Amino acid sequence: MKPLILSNILITKKKEELNNNFLELQNFCRNIFYLPTIKVNSIISDAVKEVLFYKIHKYDYLIFTSKNSVEIFAKSFFDIFEKLSNKKIIAIGESTAKKCYEYQIKVDIVPENYSVKGIINYFSDINIVNKLFLIPCSILSTNELKENLEKYGAIVDLIPIYNVETNYDDIDTINKIKNENIDVFIFTSPSSFKNFLTIFEISDIEKFFSNKVICAIGTTTEKSINQYGLNVNVVPKNFSLDHLLDALLKFYDLQKNTV
Repeated sequence: MKPLILSNILITKKKEELNNNFLELQNFCRNIFYLPTIKVNSIISDAVKEVLFYKIHKYDYLIFTSKNSVEIFAKSFFDIFEKLSNKKIIAIGESTAKKCYEYQIKVDIVPENYSVKGIINYFSDINIVNKLFLIPCSILSTNELKENLEKYGAIVDLIPIYNVETNYDDIDTINKIKNENIDVFIFTSPSSFKNFLTIFEISDIEKFFSNKVICAIGTTTEKSINQYGLNVNVVPKNFSLDHLLDALLKFYDLQKNTV
């Protein structure tokens, strides 16, 4: 396979967070800029810790929707891990499941579709009436999963355990990007996109992204970007960075075939 002639790619993640499959992308471009635009902060209060400590044994299912939710939960509730042994643990996506394994949390279910829709489809044929669910999440998470599970009769506690802030820490990379022509932008969440706009003070969004390739990890991120009048070019079938390389190569192959 011939390398793609791409100048610069930007991804809103730390390089250390990416596996070798994704890092193969380096073979198809001149430069990759790694710029995490999100800073994650725990917002777990002592009161929430106390409630979960005494209630955790009652839950039937525990759903992790992101690596951040796993990490914040694991660091805050390590002393109650033994009470998770009889729970069904669900992880959205391979990367979330891998983070669970890092903290020795056994994962029972990883839906084929790495999304809220995948979880909802999984439970569409399962009786979950009066089953108790715990979903530790971001303060920015929507009620979509909670509301749909409740339609099937479940009782759902959606508990925000972390907040996301704009990350200005990597000043050197930010300044480098300002002086480069980025060909491909890879956004991993709605917040990563919105924070990128804030960091670079982008006012004319459509002009800034004109003739650029935009990639989104998941339809939720895609829809958020669409709301700004932009077209997302690449969304991997499985909503993970692991599958992005194939989707991006396929996109460029199609582009070559239409020239």
